[in-house]
Amino acid sequence: MHTSKFFLVAFVIMIAWLIMPVFLSAQSIWLNTGEDKFVAIEILKPNFDDNAFFGNNTTFATSAIFLSGRITLSDKLILVAELPFAHFGIEDFDDSENSIGNPYIGLESRKQGSPFFSEVGVRPPLADRGALFVGSFSDFDRFEAFTPDLFTFSGKVNFRRKSVSNVVARLRGGPNVLIPTEGGGDAEIILDYSAQVGYEGQQFSVMGGLTGRFVITEDGDIGDRTVHQLGAAAALHLGKVRPGIHFRLPLDDDLSNFIDFVFGLHLGVHLK
Repeated sequence: MHTSKFFLVAFVIMIAWLIMPVFLSAQSIWLNTGEDKFVAIEILKPNFDDNAFFGNNTTFATSAIFLSGRITLSDKLILVAELPFAHFGIEDFDDSENSIGNPYIGLESRKQGSPFFSEVGVRPPLADRGALFVGSFSDFDRFEAFTPDLFTFSGKVNFRRKSVSNVVARLRGGPNVLIPTEGGGDAEIILDYSAQVGYEGQQFSVMGGLTGRFVITEDGDIGDRTVHQLGAAAALHLGKVRPGIHFRLPLDDDLSNFIDFVFGLHLGVHLK
């Protein structure tokens, strides 16, 4: 690793470590878990472009799946975990591939009444190969969950405000440090950022916004180092159960040359 990159990586890790006690989370920003005990499943299906890979000839079951959960440890601490999977199949072929991704584990805590919170966490390099490219394109904002031989340390700062009329706004940003564990190579730093606005009532919620990723440690024009997506999600609040849908639209050629859009379903259950 070059000296300049080494010190940049070390600085980011130090900053993330300092904010660790405030908030750690793995779950998608499109999945509203609240602050209770919660388990959820997200199923994200990419619609591949006709000219990408096997075109749109993938099976209906081709998708990325995220299983996640939260367990309350104390008034301010919650254990958060996530386990990603990927499945890939081609129509008219009997063979298919299944892969497990890099899991996430962390702690969550926030000060009551404050709109600000932070998050940090780690993904150990447990992913195998096979169908992992499906997971990467299904949720590019979490592609490190499907990259083999990669250890990830992430930290984010959030602002989330809900008005008396149930309008919700959220801003989020922070770095991910991606460290190769085999084959050499330099660590990379990717900056995540997003802005969302929506409505969160007693019976349903809906959210839309923009997400982006910027590769800090690469050279070149900003346009070549960024990827953006539009996203939207909606959920019904049926007591402790929250079924919902999710849609993502890539805005840059880096993604749109491979996928036209991503459609997903999610189901969350409050345990408290």
